[in-house]
Formats: sequence, structure tokens, C-alpha cells
Amino acid sequence: MQKFTLGLAAIFLFLTLGLTAQKPVHWNFEVKSLGGNEYSLIFHAKIDNGWAVYSQHIEGDGPIPTSFTFEDGAHFTKVGPITESGHKKSGFDKAFGINVTKYVENGIFTQKVKVNDFSKPITGYLTFMTCNDKTCLPPTDIDFSFSPQPAKQAPVKVEPKKTAPKPKIEKKSNPTTPPKVVTKPKKTTHKTPQQKKNTTKAKVPTPTPAPTPAPQSTPQQNPKLPVQWSWSAKKISDKEYDIIFKAKIKDHWGLYSQTI
Repeated sequence: MQKFTLGLAAIFLFLTLGLTAQKPVHWNFEVKSLGGNEYSLIFHAKIDNGWAVYSQHIEGDGPIPTSFTFEDGAHFTKVGPITESGHKKSGFDKAFGINVTKYVENGIFTQKVKVNDFSKPITGYLTFMTCNDKTCLPPTDIDFSFSPQPAKQAPVKVEPKKTAPKPKIEKKSNPTTPPKVVTKPKKTTHKTPQQKKNTTKAKVPTPTPAPTPAPQSTPQQNPKLPVQWSWSAKKISDKEYDIIFKAKIKDHWGLYSQTI
């Protein structure tokens, strides 16, 4: 009797070790940035051929649904429920006698979160059960930890403001002072009394002096200047002249009045 009991215990121990050694489901985790401080925490289940992982939404006395437990903290906030995707199969399951939803080959579970503090990881554990057509493994807990990183902002290019080029203003040359017009006084000859006696009195008409032409002057100027100056003197009387200044102005340039 004792030998039979020991043999039966050894059989159960062998079966338990055989089932425990099997790992038909392989989990890995991924973080995906959604912009700003929002991220997707993605749970990937790679499932061996012939095995299945069950949905979160199982009703009745069926298989243990997959579940996710997050450790509470103010450093993050869950946004909405966990979504499911992958190779999904839904229908009546003979082993459990109810309709179930399960994933074969692969299952993807995604939780959207908003991160408030990047210095702390988001941790917790998931629970799942897996079965094939002949047997089921007991529910298993898998720890997880996510460490989202702040999104790197692209450098902003600041283009310099385009300013219209300032027009080059050439300095106007001040006209030099026109030359002074000097009128030489008439020379008078004083004759001695003896010379007066020997001089024959005759009326000689006084010659009219030739008119002094009005002096003109053009200073040496830079031909590139937009305004070229010249001046002239116009005789009004023996002792009076008009000094005339002339400005020759290039196209698209102007010269302002002295009465502005």
C-alpha cells in the first residue's frame, strides 16, 4: 500500500513539473509616444501553435480572463480602457460549454496613459490563462514595468527677418564759394602845370569800356553724384552782379527748396 501511494505521488509530481515547464505564451512590452505627455503601453503575447490566451471579457464559469493590475500612483493617469487586437477567435468552446473570445498565435493589449512624472516607472502585473485542446495551464502572473521618456522636441528654426536694403544716400558736396568779382578802379594821371601847357587842347571822346563778361565757374565734381553744380555772375550795374547757381539733377532724384 505504501509503495502504491508513493508511486501515485510521483506520477502527479511528474505531470505537474511537465505542465509547469511548458511556456506556450511569451510576453513582451512596448511604449509608444502619442505626442505631448500621452503614451500607449502595449502588451504583446506571442502564442505557440495550438494554444490560446483569453480575452479580458469572459462571462460565466469559463476560463480565467486576462487581466491587468496597475500599481496606483500620481505619476500617471490611465486614459480609457485597455483595448484588444490580434488573431481573435470567438465562438462556442466545447471544453467550457460557453461562448468565449480567445487569441491564437498573437494577442495585443494596449493601455493609453498620460504621464505626469517621468522620474517614476509605471508598474504592475498581468494575469492570464492558456489552454489547448487537451489541457489548461494554471493562471500565471507576469510583472511589468514601463518607463516612458519625454518626447524630444524638434529644434525650431528661426529665420532672420528680411529687411529691405537701405538705399545708399550719397553725400551732397557743398558748392565752393564762387570767386569774387573784383572791379579794378580807373587809373587817373595827374599832369603837372608844364605838361598842361604843352598839351594841345582837343576834345577826345572817352572810350567806352568793353563790358566785362559775367564770370562762370564749374567746380570739379564727382560725375557719379546725382546733383552737379555750376554757377555764374550776371552784371547788373558797374558795381552789382547777380550770382546764379545752377543744379543739374539726375533722373529719379530731387532737390528741395530753401523755403520748406
